[in-house]
Amino acid sequence: MFGIVLLTLVLISLASIYSDLMMRIRLTKRLPPENGLSWWMRSSDEVGRTYQELFPRNYLPSIIPYVFWLFLATAAAAAVLIALRKSI
Repeated sequence: MFGIVLLTLVLISLASIYSDLMMRIRLTKRLPPENGLSWWMRSSDEVGRTYQELFPRNYLPSIIPYVFWLFLATAAAAAVLIALRKSI
């Protein structure tokens, strides 16, 4: 059970990292070379907003907050399950 929860957390984390990395790469390719590296130093919120403006039909910026909250909920559920398991 614990292994499944841990695997779920790892997969959710990798999905979040991959989507953020993909947005930064696409923004870097779309920008002029003198501004290209600046996207690697900006916040995820700013990257998401700019990405949404440049690629309006893409769903990546809209699912990242849900992935974050799903990660937190899964981690909290895992913590509660561990606490309950130790108390029994």
